[in-house]
Amino acid sequence: MQEAIHSIRTKTGFEQFLLPLTAFAMQKLAGSGAVVVLGNTALRSDAILVQKQKLKSLQLPDCAGYPYFYRGIGHISGYAVNTLATRSAY
Repeated sequence: MQEAIHSIRTKTGFEQFLLPLTAFAMQKLAGSGAVVVLGNTALRSDAILVQKQKLKSLQLPDCAGYPYFYRGIGHISGYAVNTLATRSAY
């Protein structure tokens, strides 16, 4: 598998294949909106909001330890993530 991934990464335009995006790349993608990165561990859950000019982390209460807490995420508008499933949904 690693050999196949290495082969793909040697192709022009695929150098970052299966690698995480950098903060700078996500800021470019955000344009005039935001990219939302969700993180969840047994200790806490966060939404990291990536905007063109800044990064901001928001702790999501009552979601820690639920690996599928973001089930059913709907349209992202500004800072609001609609249909966020919380602990009460389980």
